[in-house]
Amino acid sequence: MSVGCDHVLALTADGAVKAWGKNAEGQLGNDSTEDSKAGCCCSGPATRMRRRPVAW
Repeated sequence: MSVGCDHVLALTADGAVKAWGKNAEGQLGNDSTEDSKAGCCCSGPATRMRRRPVAW
């Protein structure tokens, strides 16, 4: 999960990236500048990710 000032990105169990929040500058990565109240799928080359363990 990644949180910006007015938007959030999340990695789903199947590796898809979902985004929601304000999108005036296209920060949701969905080829739009419309805000999203529901998780929308991101587009582009990095939209499939793998989970990696992180040590704190």
